[in-house]
Order: sequence, then C-alpha cells, then structure tokens
Amino acid sequence: MTELTDRSCDAMIANMTPFRGTGADPGTAYEMGFGCALGLTVFAYTNLDRTFLQRVVADPSLCASQDTSNRWRDAANMTIENFGLMDNLMLEGGIRASGGELVVATAPDTERFTSLVAFEECVRRVSQVAFPGHYPGSAG
Repeated sequence: MTELTDRSCDAMIANMTPFRGTGADPGTAYEMGFGCALGLTVFAYTNLDRTFLQRVVADPSLCASQDTSNRWRDAANMTIENFGLMDNLMLEGGIRASGGELVVATAPDTERFTSLVAFEECVRRVSQVAFPGHYPGSAG
C-alpha cells in the first residue's frame, strides 16, 4: 500500500490525469482523501482538459444518453454528474476545501502520461502558497 507515511509534509501534489478509466485513479483519489484528512493542502493536476461529463459521454462503453429532462444518464440509468468539473465533485471539493488548486493542461494524447507542463505549474503554485514572496509571481 502506498500511503502518506511521511506525516511531516504540509502539502501534496496529486496526478488526476485519468488512468484506466474516465476519472482519476482510485489510488490517487484515496491518497488525496487521506491528505485532506491529515490537514494537508492538496494540489492536483491533470493533462486532460475535458470535463468529467465530456469524458463519460465520449466513452462508448458507458452508453450515456440524455433523458427527457436533458439529464445525462449511463447504461444503468444513473445520473452522470454535470457540475462542469474536471473530475468527481468530492475530489475537486476536497482540493478547494484544503486551500489547494487543480491545474488543468492540454497535452497531446501521445504525451498524456509524460507531459510535465501541468505538474511544473502545480509546483509553482505550491511554492507560492508555501513560500509567499520568495518566488516571482507569488503574493507577499
């Protein structure tokens, strides 16, 4: 189990780029929740700039369709959340509640899992929060 065993950190960065599915990796989601429970500031990034709804609708295996009220539903007739978020409401809500941010980048499909553009921006934002006034563009 990869768990946050070093409890001396103040923040974490999570890669929420969808991996083997339409949303963030479940292990990453667990670690984010664990980080929030520890009181860490959680930052995250994704290299895929489509919302959760857009990804679910585009996945033919989920058979998404709109009902008579224009709500999106999956093959099991379950409502697909449409909050305009990049991933599940609980994940993005946890990030915001912790004082962190989600960085979204557009990476070519061939670089979805290797591009560091969003990660580097995420590190920059963490440094602005952790060390205000010490880095160009930071507050303080």
